[in-house]
Amino acid sequence: LAKVYAKPGRDHWGATQSVFFAGGGIKGGRVIGKTDKIGGFPIDQPQKPENFAATIYRALGLPPTTYWHDDVDRPHFIYEGEPIAGLT
Repeated sequence: LAKVYAKPGRDHWGATQSVFFAGGGIKGGRVIGKTDKIGGFPIDQPQKPENFAATIYRALGLPPTTYWHDDVDRPHFIYEGEPIAGLT
């Protein structure tokens, strides 16, 4: 990396992250997806933050129809993604 970037930070490998889930109904011992050989880009089952949230909601037993109302009484559904298959 020193040959490419002068300073350390999150300006590199932004397309990939590691996330660990434990407890609360999450099935352990799973690896979901994979990256290219240098770990720079997802090549199988890329996920988005909304899917992580939906996975947690499902593990906690919240149905996809769960919503809340804002200050002007507009409904907002908490699920904006899909639970990650194989984790709950």
